[in-house]
Amino acid sequence: MVFFGNLIYSIAISYFFGKKYKDCQLSDGALFLLFFHFCAIWLIISGGQYYVGTDYPTYIGLFDGWGLELYQEKGEFLFYYIIKICNSIGIHGQGLYYIFYTINFTLLFLILKRFQASYLFIFILLYIGYTNIFNNQLNMLRQAVAIHCGTYACILYCESKAKQCLVWIGIAFFMHVSSIILLSIYLYPFVKKLNNKWLEIILIISFIGSFFLNLKTFSFLTDYLPPAYAAHLEKEEMSSSIITSLTKYIFIPFFYWGLKLLENNSLNDFEKKLFYFGYLGFCFKLLLLKVPIVNRLADYFIIISAFPFFFYLIDLKKQNKKILFGLICLAIIAFYGLKTVLFPKAEYIYNSIYFLL
Repeated sequence: MVFFGNLIYSIAISYFFGKKYKDCQLSDGALFLLFFHFCAIWLIISGGQYYVGTDYPTYIGLFDGWGLELYQEKGEFLFYYIIKICNSIGIHGQGLYYIFYTINFTLLFLILKRFQASYLFIFILLYIGYTNIFNNQLNMLRQAVAIHCGTYACILYCESKAKQCLVWIGIAFFMHVSSIILLSIYLYPFVKKLNNKWLEIILIISFIGSFFLNLKTFSFLTDYLPPAYAAHLEKEEMSSSIITSLTKYIFIPFFYWGLKLLENNSLNDFEKKLFYFGYLGFCFKLLLLKVPIVNRLADYFIIISAFPFFFYLIDLKKQNKKILFGLICLAIIAFYGLKTVLFPKAEYIYNSIYFLL
């Protein structure tokens, strides 16, 4: 119920703020005040997590310096040195969660400030209700930070800041080495040649492929993984619920309908690039939906994949299609409610250190 209440509150605050200042050119400071209203609550909820997900005890140990050298050896220097520096100034254990989530939400602010205040409530809805990164980060902290870094890198690339993009991909890499896949962003000169027909075909292939690809398809890769991690992946596949699959499949029509934005040239160059990255990111995630061994790679595009949906909802709002717009938003809220209120599992179950006080 806490997670669901947080979603409603965050949407409401950003909606009323955006409505009040929709005709104003807000400074970064003013926008930050809006963001801080719900970001502070996000930080309290996320930072105060207690035994959420399977990796909680591992991270608590790492945050106290135990076994941290492994990540230095792996080349994840940013993760290593953030903890080392924090430990040196007296921040240990649970306190590191607040530090890392502050990084995530700061990067999210840098992303959101690129868009009109009147539409921010839509992205907040998608960030929590569609991408699920708000909850998933509770169980994949390092990668979640890398995902936010990678999303910001993508934004910079779409602004034709290729060198700065590369720097942020490097930052993501030193947080989690698997983020090297973000270099695929530089394939855009080839990607932009795909017309709507090809994009439709890719979506169809991804949908059909999601029913046939599973962990057994990539079983040969498990030989290269630590036994404990391979066992974890098998357990993750077995625990994959129907609701998890449904909450991906139900979004397919919106990405398909969103293709009309490309066809009608409704997007500027910046938005068009984001649309391509997000659309293909969604297809990648859809294709690997039941393959946890490589599905985590698709997660690097999970926030980016919200942008085609975001632009589609903005277009509905501009066209004054209030009923359809409202029904879609309510559907997203309802499915998030299913996962956090009626059928909560794993990182969708709220458990907090504040209950221990």
